[in-house]
Amino acid sequence: MEATTTIKTFASTVKGATGVTVNHRVTGAADGVKEIFSTIRRADVSLGYVNYGRDGNRCQIFFEPFTATTTKEKKAIVAVVLGDLDELLTPARNG
Repeated sequence: MEATTTIKTFASTVKGATGVTVNHRVTGAADGVKEIFSTIRRADVSLGYVNYGRDGNRCQIFFEPFTATTTKEKKAIVAVVLGDLDELLTPARNG
C-alpha cells in the first residue's frame, strides 16, 4: 500500500461570514491529492467540516446544528470551500 502524507495545510478566510476560517489539510501520495479534510471554525467554535476523498470522488460539507450560522454565511462558506477545492484539485486532474 502506498504511503499517504500531508502535502499541504492552509487556511482561508470567508468574506461575508464574520470571523469564519476554513482550515484545510491535504494528504496525498506520489500520484497526487488523495484526501482533503477541512474544519470550518469561528473563533473556538466548530461550525462544521469538509471531507473530499479521491477514491469516491465526492465532497461532503457538514454544518453543525445550533451554531447560529445563517444561510447567507453558509452560502459564503460553501463558495470559498468549492473555490479552494477546485484550486487544489485542478492540477491533479490535469497532470
